Amino acid sequence: LFGSSGSGKSTHSLKLAGALKEQGTSVEYVPEYAKYLVYSCHNRMLLDQFKIFSEQRHSIDILRDHDIDYAIVDSPLPLGILYGEKYGTMNKSLSSVIIEEFNTFDNVNFFVTRTVSFNQVGRVESRDESDSDSYLLKELLNKHNINYVDITTHTSTDEILNYIKGN
Repeated sequence: LFGSSGSGKSTHSLKLAGALKEQGTSVEYVPEYAKYLVYSCHNRMLLDQFKIFSEQRHSIDILRDHDIDYAIVDSPLPLGILYGEKYGTMNKSLSSVIIEEFNTFDNVNFFVTRTVSFNQVGRVESRDESDSDSYLLKELLNKHNINYVDITTHTSTDEILNYIKGN
């Protein structure tokens, strides 16, 4: 799931993983590595998008060797491009690698737009920054021809599941 900070990615991810498991689907939730850095007060490490990409990619890649139908990823790899560009730490080769690696997966992408109050807990961005990032993220996805389905914080889990099962 794509979306800016506080849009509801984690909430949707956890609900989807739970619902799919209840249906007997083999699914795993892949948490956002960057959030661990925030909670452990390693905010400077957020500038190292190569490290974040490597850790997030490793967490996803572990599942490839197992019989997993779906990996619900709270922080898709291209989010690193957004934050790398935002903080001036992204270079063209890393951006290319991120997109190339992202495209090795059979992705079903959703873009979550926040429709609730912004909650600052576990985030370094302000509400205004999050709103701006949402716009920039959509531009990034379009630039790299990454298809997505628009949803909101209030989109029901059943609606998302129906889309997933239909594809």
